[in-house]
Amino acid sequence: MKKIVNFFKLKEHNTSVKVEIYAGIATFLAMAYILVVNPNNLLIDGNIDPRWSSVFVATAIGSFIGTLLMALIANKPFGASSTMGVNAMIGTVIGGSLGFSFSYGNGMLIILCSGIVFFLLSVIPVGKKGCKVSLREALFDGMPKCIINAVPVGIGLFITFIGLKNSGIIISNKYTLLQLLDFGSSENFMLGGPAWGAIVTLFGLVVIAVLTHYKVKGSVIIGILSSTLLAIPTKVANLDILLGKVDKISWKFWENISSYFSNDGVFLSVFKEGFNLPEGSLFTFIILVMTFIMLDLFDTIGTIVGCATNAGLNDENGKPEDYNKIMYADSATAVMSATVATSTVPATQTTTVVTTPAVPVTPPVTTPVTTQVKATTPTVVSSTPVQAPMPVVNLNNKTEVKPVINIPSTTVQQNVQAQTKTPPVTPAPVQTPAAEKTPGPTTPIASQTIQIPKVETKSA
Repeated sequence: MKKIVNFFKLKEHNTSVKVEIYAGIATFLAMAYILVVNPNNLLIDGNIDPRWSSVFVATAIGSFIGTLLMALIANKPFGASSTMGVNAMIGTVIGGSLGFSFSYGNGMLIILCSGIVFFLLSVIPVGKKGCKVSLREALFDGMPKCIINAVPVGIGLFITFIGLKNSGIIISNKYTLLQLLDFGSSENFMLGGPAWGAIVTLFGLVVIAVLTHYKVKGSVIIGILSSTLLAIPTKVANLDILLGKVDKISWKFWENISSYFSNDGVFLSVFKEGFNLPEGSLFTFIILVMTFIMLDLFDTIGTIVGCATNAGLNDENGKPEDYNKIMYADSATAVMSATVATSTVPATQTTTVVTTPAVPVTPPVTTPVTTQVKATTPTVVSSTPVQAPMPVVNLNNKTEVKPVINIPSTTVQQNVQAQTKTPPVTPAPVQTPAAEKTPGPTTPIASQTIQIPKVETKSA
């Protein structure tokens, strides 16, 4: 047990084995929906496809291996599972939306090729000697911070859109593409109707939002259970599926495992049928591989930054700690995904963080440094450079000093102090106590140019 605590640095992250076990269970329950959603997205016929249970097993195996690699290689508390964007896109490719009849193995070949390129981007070093990083990390470092922060927001909005569509809150419209569900129709409120599906979804969201606001642990799980209890009497949830009474859907563990590894299963389908591309589809295949590379790149950046930020695992520059190790684990998982016959399993996709955040460090308080410019006029305290006086010019034994000081109104404050050794000039200085160390209240002055009277000195 001590070795586990030391390896995963549990004490450094202010957590324990007990907390991690509970958090792991909560994480699994929060992301387990992908086990059912992923086969539905990959297979055009959904749960009536005979390969449904086989893809279900492939999703579970891919998630297990991806999460394990993230823990052992990167030592980070991130879960991994099939990404929603990639599985939906692979499903449309297999469904023939591009004009070619790509098989399931062809789809996995796209995942495999993009995963190999993804892996090379994570291991090829670039940069000067002594400060080399992977090409993928260099791309991350070169991205503007606003883009990095916007990527997880975009992914979240995309997943939200899928949830709103699947719940029936938004429906298709042939004129405007999308529209809200008509809650004024009585037909929609029949048991099992679309209105009840939308109500169950909104009910669950409200429960999660309220519990999260009051910082109740397990708010997401409680919201899921609450909405499930409401879904059963309203016929939104089909108990026949849970009981295994629907054809082609079985929850018998060994039966599904056997189906997965059988000749008709999807295991190693990338090698069984993946290289038999439809005639004339090579160029389309290459474009799809390039598209998935970009999709995986930004998808992973967004999810890693989002999870690391919430867990307090970023460094002082806002970059996830051990970013290169995270990239190794993530790219290896991407290659593995196609082998087990599931869509890309990027690290931290659709996950919650397992460890509790470390104690936050309060940044040191900094005091702005000001520069005092002494002249024959009252002291001026400025936080910006002040134009230096004009150089001294000697003409016919006459010394002329013509200083000009430009004082911007937005950055300069006037602090009037007595100058005991300054000869009386106009305007006269205001007398202030000499023992006062802390400057008094300052008064901003308007932008202006103070002309100091010309001083002429004639030599004897």
